[in-house]
Amino acid sequence: MDIVIAEKAMLDSNFGEAYGSKDMILSSSPKLFNMVKESSKGMKNVKIGTIMSSQWFYQPARPNAWKQNAKKGALLVENETGAIYTIAKYFNKDAITLITVSESLVTKDSLSPEDRQNSFNQMLSLALETFA
Repeated sequence: MDIVIAEKAMLDSNFGEAYGSKDMILSSSPKLFNMVKESSKGMKNVKIGTIMSSQWFYQPARPNAWKQNAKKGALLVENETGAIYTIAKYFNKDAITLITVSESLVTKDSLSPEDRQNSFNQMLSLALETFA
């Protein structure tokens, strides 16, 4: 499965209002983004782009909600990045999210425990190479 570098995160909630923000699209730190983008050059399974950060990862009543997110340009849906980028912006800190895709809402594929462990190691190696 892929590793995704979240350049931007779209929100589907009002989480930012707790931090005085009404932003629904937040950006990673340009400095950290450029660093990890450079480190990931040559890695074939790395995707870079916008993600959807949602309170609702699984939506039984809306099983095709991922299609709306994809039309907006989202590479994937996850739960934390929007909050991380909102808080980083509020405190004027740098933040970037590297995500290992472990299951697909589109194909229903998911990694075995062994593959999950090994693919997370690849993402961690990218992070260590970039920031250590």
